[in-house]
Amino acid sequence: MNINTTEVRFSDKLEIGKLVFYLETDVTGFEDSEERLGKEAAEFNNVLIAGDEPFKQKEEIREFVKYTLKTNPTTSITIHTDGNNKPVGLNKFSNFNNIKYVVFGKLARSNIPMDVRINEKNWKWFAAAGANFVFDIYKEEEIDEIIMLMTILEIKKHQIYLNIKGDLDFKEMCFIAKSKGFNIYFEASQDVFTSY
Repeated sequence: MNINTTEVRFSDKLEIGKLVFYLETDVTGFEDSEERLGKEAAEFNNVLIAGDEPFKQKEEIREFVKYTLKTNPTTSITIHTDGNNKPVGLNKFSNFNNIKYVVFGKLARSNIPMDVRINEKNWKWFAAAGANFVFDIYKEEEIDEIIMLMTILEIKKHQIYLNIKGDLDFKEMCFIAKSKGFNIYFEASQDVFTSY
């Protein structure tokens, strides 16, 4: 598997403060053994895989998960993805209770055509697998686009997280999100955790 780095750190996204074995994938990074990485990751209760789209290396991710869960079947693995590449064979090693997906979606404001930013078949698979979906929102009207995507892609409201950006009034947007039944997404800088 090609990676950029591994480290033990606190999660700075979605499950803020959770101690994780962090694996950052990068197709142009250095190559490391899935077995060695999996055994190292299995020493921890939580693993976070992020970086360059992890499922560009879907076979390697499958092998990594296999070695991790074979060594420690209780390890919880979270994989950050853009949702356009579906994992291969991960359900062989898990009943989805310990593999979680977080899809970071792009809205129309990205100026990327919808068929390029959203693979409908794969997003429906992720939705059925219980993935969480994170969308950056810069204006209130983008919530309507998210509601449309929920309908088309069969995503349940409790799976959606709004990442409030730009000049929006955070408190007001939290109220709107709450009144519409959405979750709010937070990130923390790793600097918050450096003294620990």
